[in-house]
Amino acid sequence: MSCRSPMNRVDIIRDSQTGKEMVVSSVDLSDTIQALGPRYQLEDFDIQSIFPLESFSSGLQIVSINDESKRLDQIKDGQPLRCYHIQGKMGESTNTLDANGVIVEKSTYST
Repeated sequence: MSCRSPMNRVDIIRDSQTGKEMVVSSVDLSDTIQALGPRYQLEDFDIQSIFPLESFSSGLQIVSINDESKRLDQIKDGQPLRCYHIQGKMGESTNTLDANGVIVEKSTYST
């Protein structure tokens, strides 16, 4: 894989004999492929999921990376079990219609 060349490091050092400051440029060894490993771009990965999680939801997310999409289709065809646990509050309405909004209406509830 081709990648950019390492960045240069710029040091300002004082010459011990003349006392003058000098600017010295050298290869930054912390930016080499040996130190960092291969550099990946976002385009290098193809990530797909069976059922993406919605906002305010949590759970196990099954994804495939690059060439494993065939396996993902097999899992999807197997109709994996979905289980929902719902929590709610009776008698309150918020301005955003979710738990994070400001309560704008309240009602009483009796059995």
